[in-house]
Parts: sequence; structure tokens; C-alpha cells
Amino acid sequence: LGFKIKMIPRRKKLVVKSHISDKQFKTQKDKLVSQAKKIASPSKGKTELEEIRLYNSMVLGMQNYYQIATNVNLDCMKLNRAVMAIFTNRLGASKKGRLRKTGRQLTTKEATRYGKSKMLRYVAGEGEPIFPVGYIQHRKPMAKVYSANCYTPEGRKFIHTNLSVDKLLMYQLMKLSLENRTIEYADNRISLFSAQHGKCAITLEEFQQANEIHCHHIVPTRAGGNDDYKNLILVKEAVHRLIHAKTEETIQKYIALLKLNKVQLIRLNKYRVLAGNQELNLI
Repeated sequence: LGFKIKMIPRRKKLVVKSHISDKQFKTQKDKLVSQAKKIASPSKGKTELEEIRLYNSMVLGMQNYYQIATNVNLDCMKLNRAVMAIFTNRLGASKKGRLRKTGRQLTTKEATRYGKSKMLRYVAGEGEPIFPVGYIQHRKPMAKVYSANCYTPEGRKFIHTNLSVDKLLMYQLMKLSLENRTIEYADNRISLFSAQHGKCAITLEEFQQANEIHCHHIVPTRAGGNDDYKNLILVKEAVHRLIHAKTEETIQKYIALLKLNKVQLIRLNKYRVLAGNQELNLI
């Protein structure tokens, strides 16, 4: 699982002291250092902004998984020193360098998580933040929820609610690469999957594969829309294409593929209009 655990005596009992395992520590360090180098010298076909966002997603993923280790902050501070050495040497921390302490305004989620950190840095020009891998605190693992049981109506309802979402599909969705998207977008996409019970917002059919799940901006970004939770819905790929379709050929193709009923078409038309397209009619 990537942890090393040791029992140590404390008063009259034993307590757990845990770290990131040596093997995983080296793996994470190599990945972060490698990605830090790519920010200074982007890979062919990628922009600096894309490399920064990929690095940030790696930091978030690692922190979310290993935060249950009691001494994760000590391990992550070592990682932070390693990557900051790369950033300082390759981007420069002086006044003439590109590593700055100020940049674009943080989103709500970014500010909540990293806004108070003195380790937060930005890349000049892009203004994009580089998430501090060392800014993390231990978080206790979730204990058993005793309200979940088979003997009371409330307990059965709790179990049923938790079973209503495909956990494996949610995990696959979390693992999908989102190099050109904000962290807020990625977080809200997972929240929507749970809120929509793993179903398409238009057809109400369950998603079968992670790659068919598309996140639609209700108000398009070109019209001032953002990545807020209330401005996003999850739909199937074919539905998403039909929302934005303009040519008659494309429209007829996806209408024939989806076979929408009247109720589903009403939902679809609502989002087509908000996207700046005309309503569709069933023939």
C-alpha cells in the first residue's frame, strides 16, 4: 500500500507511527523531480502551463493518498526540498528569475488548501501557482460509520446510498489525466459523479466507462462561465456532442444514436439554449 508502520510505546499503550514507504518515497520523488524539470523545459508539443498543471495534479494525488500517514509532513518536506532545488536552479529565485511569490488569484479550493502556505510559488509569465508538496498535515483515516447497519431503516438507507455509486468507476474517473484543466474542475467533476449517482444528467442512464463521462459547462467559458460546481454537469460523450452540435448532419447522427424521449429532449434543449444553440425537435 506504500506505507511503513511502526508501533511505539506511549504511556501504558502502543501507538502507530507511519511514513511513506522507502520504495514509494523514491518513486514519488523521481516523478516530481522529473516533472519539475519539464516545467523549466516543456516536453515537445506541450506548453509550460500544461506541465505546471500536470505537476499540481501529481502533488494533489500524492497528498490525498498519503495524508493518513502520521508523519507524512516530514516525508513531504524532504520531497519539497528536492523539487524546490530544481525550481530554484532552473527557473531562478532572484529578482531576475521566473520563480515568484505572487501570481494569479487562487480559486476557492486552491485558496482553502494552499492559501496560507508560505511555500506557495508562481511562475512568472503564466502566473500559475506551483502547489507546495511540503504543505500537508496528517489526516485521520475515516472510522467505521456505526449508523451503517442492516437492522434499522436508517442504517439500511445509509448502505443503499453508498452502494448507489460505482466506486471502481469513480476511481477510474479520478485517475484520468486532466492536463489542461483547473484543480477546481477536477474536484467538482468527482463531486458531481457522486451527486448524480453515477448517471448522465440528461438520459439518467448509468455511466459504464470513465472515458464516456464528459463534464459540460452550463454557461460556456467563452461566455464568462467558470469551473464552479453549479456551472457543471456530467453527461455522456454523445450527449455532450449533441448539446454543442450545429450542423444538421451531426445533429441527426446523435439523435439517431441516443434515441431520446420527450423528457430527455426537454433537458437537452435547456442546455443547448444556454450554450447558444437552437432547440431540437423530435420528428
